[in-house]
Amino acid sequence: GSITQRINGGFRVRIETLRGFLPESHVDVRPLNNVDSYVGQTLEMKIIELNQQQNKLILSRRELLEKERNEFFETVEIGQKVTGKVKNITTFGVFVDIGVIDGLIRKSELTWQRTNSPSEIVSVGEEVEVKVIKIDKENEKIGLSLKQLTQDPWDNVENKYPIGSTIQGTIIRIKDYGAFLELEEGVQGLIHKSEISWTQDNPIPREHLNEGDVIDTKVLEISKETKRIRLSIKQNQQNQLEMLLRKYPNRHN
Repeated sequence: GSITQRINGGFRVRIETLRGFLPESHVDVRPLNNVDSYVGQTLEMKIIELNQQQNKLILSRRELLEKERNEFFETVEIGQKVTGKVKNITTFGVFVDIGVIDGLIRKSELTWQRTNSPSEIVSVGEEVEVKVIKIDKENEKIGLSLKQLTQDPWDNVENKYPIGSTIQGTIIRIKDYGAFLELEEGVQGLIHKSEISWTQDNPIPREHLNEGDVIDTKVLEISKETKRIRLSIKQNQQNQLEMLLRKYPNRHN
């Protein structure tokens, strides 16, 4: 039927030469955000009441969707890939319309890399392929992941960045205690301030480094469990103090 008009408590619906009524509570299984947007749409509905003497025809779309939702929960599996459209973006994640239900991609499941806001990764209306990672049939909730469709960059990090090797990266954040170097999307390392200079005991990172600098560092330590890589600038360079002692062996006092 075609929804022709919004009236008190619902909508008028035209079914060929007949007119019916779709109560607002029977439009959807989810809350209605923009009620007027249904006017002009042609939708499949179920007849729930018919009285020819009174010319009464009551319709429900919700009952059809509830049936589809039940069928969905009977067949959906963890690890399954589904396609949906980004419906809403919040500070904690993204809601994706996957047909009969809205699934949630939590912020931590959007990308392997560090991000400040979900809107940096997706936009409203964008079509996305996601992986089902959680199913709550009792509360009719679905947890989704975008990042799990790609390999975790930390899976092979020990082979890509062996301890003692020299690697190149971009400084993305500078703190009082050191600087973070991005090695690739989703993989960062920390240069503690004690590993910046041979000649200064307590250097100020911002006096030596700038965000956006591309530098070479040496890998000191890797922990896949905590996803941390310790890096050093100074150990990738010659120790000036040792050079002086070797050059002037009898003058070190």
